Amino acid sequence: FGPYNDLHSETEAPVPANYPGDQLKNEPEKYRKSRAKYLADGFDGQDLKTREGWQRLNRNYAGLCTQVDQAVGRILWALETSGQAENTIVVFTSDHGEMMGAHSLIGKGVMYEEAMRVPWMMRAPFLRMKPRLSPGAYSQVDLVPTLLDMMGHKEKAEGLPGRSLMPLLASGARPRTPVISEWNAARNEANARTIISQDGWKLVEHDKDHGLLFDRGKDPLEATNLYGESAGQGRQKALRTQLEQVLRTRKDPFQLPA
Repeated sequence: FGPYNDLHSETEAPVPANYPGDQLKNEPEKYRKSRAKYLADGFDGQDLKTREGWQRLNRNYAGLCTQVDQAVGRILWALETSGQAENTIVVFTSDHGEMMGAHSLIGKGVMYEEAMRVPWMMRAPFLRMKPRLSPGAYSQVDLVPTLLDMMGHKEKAEGLPGRSLMPLLASGARPRTPVISEWNAARNEANARTIISQDGWKLVEHDKDHGLLFDRGKDPLEATNLYGESAGQGRQKALRTQLEQVLRTRKDPFQLPA
């Protein structure tokens, strides 16, 4: 809730296209419980049993994003007026996304795209690189090594789990390695590990819950869970093998389900 709740129209802040999206086959039980809780209790004073409630929530959220935009604008203006803009790296990103009604869920803690995907914009004027949108999937584990490389301290990234993305940014090439994401739950809930291939397949493994498998190239709204289905059997096996290798390399104690 903020001062700009009515700034954005329903068109500017629409309910996600995959609302209600709550009929997913073999969806993890944690996701179903979260959905049931919000539909029963609402959130931030909004009744989420109706589309109108979700619409109001999305407009409120858009207003909060506008507040962030204004704050970022003040930071950039301060850099300009202080004369430091040309030698300052500016990074805009976030720690998680937001469901906002996608699959009738809100918040984070699930491995749907809306909760996982975050903005990642960087500005480093002193590198004299043309603005570009880099295709492919990336992980924030590479953020610190990339920044160190930008500042001429690539050697300090040795031992860190990520890698510098500067070679890709300089060449314009697409990444080839998959992205790994993890969720370590509080209390006794299911933990998750996700692997996303560069051609759009996503495998989610939970240690105490059902898994997810999506072909995001054909199913960008993640409406069809192919986990355990014959249609995705080959890709599921290949992605799981890759995930197992990464977990071993990282000495991750996560226990993949049988």
